[in-house]
Amino acid sequence: NDKKFYLKYLKILGYVAINIWSCFMEFYPKAKKSSLAYYLKEYKLNNKVDLPIHCMNKYYEKLLKETNTTTVKQMHKIAKYYIIDTLSCQQLMVKHNAINEYREIVFIAFLSLFDAHYFAGKTGKYSGAYVFLPVKGLKNRCLVIGLDFASLYLSLIITYNLSPDKIILFQEHAVSVEQSNKKLHKIEFLFNDNPQHAWSVQHNNISKEKGFYTSVLEYLS
Repeated sequence: NDKKFYLKYLKILGYVAINIWSCFMEFYPKAKKSSLAYYLKEYKLNNKVDLPIHCMNKYYEKLLKETNTTTVKQMHKIAKYYIIDTLSCQQLMVKHNAINEYREIVFIAFLSLFDAHYFAGKTGKYSGAYVFLPVKGLKNRCLVIGLDFASLYLSLIITYNLSPDKIILFQEHAVSVEQSNKKLHKIEFLFNDNPQHAWSVQHNNISKEKGFYTSVLEYLS
């Protein structure tokens, strides 16, 4: 989404402030509307309290002039409005499973949760030395090719230990490997409308458990 907005938040060690509105704008960039009420309706959750901003401003103005039973009740309405808004945001995040999506990105891309939320999908240029692209082809001394060892596919190979020597194709073999106290990552996909199953042995960052492809890619990167 190309819309610009400005945000201020308090950054506390161990906590990540997540802007729910910008979060759901990224999830639904082509949505007709972009508001808390709209997203709650899409997820069939209870609607927020209907308290227009001009009414809220009047309540605050009255409170600044005097305090009485009426202004106290009005402040209770405002407090209820904010409490339900906060709970609604939490319900949206849980319903969409947003935090776990960020955690999956963090696990695969080796990022912090803060970077995954605030910088994922962003593009830009960094100041520094100019990097020339290699001139690919056959040379007098060697073959010049271009390889990207930091791409998503290779990161997935390293993370999930996707190497021929660590791939299991039969369930009986998978059961026996699990019984030897090794953790497996299950792989499922459709091929010609037929479900396919396989397993990869997790390396848990133990060198001897890493497959051939994983070891080579880590060395090259």
